[in-house]
Amino acid sequence: MPKSFSYFRGNCTTHTGFSMNKNIKILVVLIVVLANSIFGQNKLSNELNDLLKDPYFLNCQAAITVYDLNSRNTVYNYNEKLLLMPASNMKILTSIAALRFLGANAVFETKVLYNGEIQNDGTLKGDLIIKGGGDPEFSVSDLDKIIIILRNNKINKIDGNIIADISFKDSLFWGEGWMWDDDTSPDAPYLSALNINRNLVEVSVAPGALNEIPKVSITPSTSFFTVSNHAVTLSNPVKKLVISRDFINRTNEILIKGQISSTSNRITSEMNVWNPELYFLTLFT
Repeated sequence: MPKSFSYFRGNCTTHTGFSMNKNIKILVVLIVVLANSIFGQNKLSNELNDLLKDPYFLNCQAAITVYDLNSRNTVYNYNEKLLLMPASNMKILTSIAALRFLGANAVFETKVLYNGEIQNDGTLKGDLIIKGGGDPEFSVSDLDKIIIILRNNKINKIDGNIIADISFKDSLFWGEGWMWDDDTSPDAPYLSALNINRNLVEVSVAPGALNEIPKVSITPSTSFFTVSNHAVTLSNPVKKLVISRDFINRTNEILIKGQISSTSNRITSEMNVWNPELYFLTLFT
């Protein structure tokens, strides 16, 4: 059996959106209003119908279902079959689900395990295994804390492999309904049991010499990405600078195209990362 150390961080109340106090207060007020109205279904329907006549709803879509948990009946519907894109209000439901099924004291656990033996000189004769626990906010700074744990356990050299254990989660990296053309948006990170920096990378482009390719930098600096730079620095560019990733072929090749002004400030873009667990291992190594 591998021996282990564990790194705990976070809990449900800090990682599931409950910092959105203003939104929750608005929701609570709305629930209280509705709850006070449910004693009369007609009164409730009239109030909601009046609300939906507000000019605000002329330029937007709304769909409402009010369900009475006591009678287990639907007491109001409006556009209930309208297909709408989930928005930030989904955070309220997922937060409630996390608190209900995980509890307020649940933590994300990233385990560091090893097999073999730690020699007197601090060499681990064996493999180091990092077992992901789905922590969504693990960052490069957290890697430092894991290194401290290893140092405290007298490991300063690894004579073996560094292995990612992602068995905590299935292989579905996107949720149902996520669109392929959301790639490479930072709002559509690939999901994994082992995440780092929200599974994003920052790419910056600065002007180079006139008529030459611009300068490209990646943060954090890593060999995990390759860069294909086909852009050019001009005094009067006519084409937009495009920073993207080869998502069609599911690679981590950064593609720079178009033109940048010789007097432009640095242009920065965030994008998602393919194979975030390998990205994690690369940064860790």
